[in-house]
Amino acid sequence: MPSFGSRTEPGRSSGNTATRKEVKPLGNYQTQVAQVAFSADGKLLATVSRDGLVKVCNAQTGQEIMSLPAGKIAHVVFSPDGRYLACLTQDGTLHVWNIAAAQPKR
Repeated sequence: MPSFGSRTEPGRSSGNTATRKEVKPLGNYQTQVAQVAFSADGKLLATVSRDGLVKVCNAQTGQEIMSLPAGKIAHVVFSPDGRYLACLTQDGTLHVWNIAAAQPKR
């Protein structure tokens, strides 16, 4: 299984290897990003940091849509239609959030 432990320096962007396009930085994190998940259409990106913070961003612009404390996450996945995000914690708790109802953070 590949490791996602590397970090982009604050203020730096990284590249999308599939499209060869530069993507925007996704904000500041207090700890390393441990997991990522893209929605099926590729428009949304969920990140989980090691401190248990889940962030959902617009994958193209990097704009944060929502930020959710969830604890120690074992797995994160979008529903096939991209309307929901499910996070399973290491203690077996399942969190499901309605992404479609979220308003972008300002």
